[in-house]
Amino acid sequence: MIGCKRSGILLLCIATLLVGCQPANAIQVGFVSELTGRNAVLGVQARNGAQMAVDEINARQGINQQPLELLVYDNTGKQDELLVADQQLIDRQVVAITGHTTSWETVAALDLLQKQNMILFSPTTSTPSLDQIHDNFF
Repeated sequence: MIGCKRSGILLLCIATLLVGCQPANAIQVGFVSELTGRNAVLGVQARNGAQMAVDEINARQGINQQPLELLVYDNTGKQDELLVADQQLIDRQVVAITGHTTSWETVAALDLLQKQNMILFSPTTSTPSLDQIHDNFF
């Protein structure tokens, strides 16, 4: 019985330490792209770049002393999974979503993101079909 009490106290201490490791009031930014599948190389590189940017910003005390946290989702190259991932990020109240590394991803997501007034950044989308549209896509 004494061992159980000590184990419980140890778990409580570990849990307290882990909660302390979570970013306090972190600004959450979403990332959605194909991390597995045909275009995974592009998605993985974009994710790595986004994480590098987050790390650099956080090393400089974040934004207004708040760290950034990148929430990463893999759409596996499927539109339905892309929309589910975007909706989950919207539900988590991220400030913006980045990724959507292919034009089809951006086109597929744009309607949902516009309805939710969500900002979308894409490092590589290049379709001219998105030119001259009043939207939150950059």
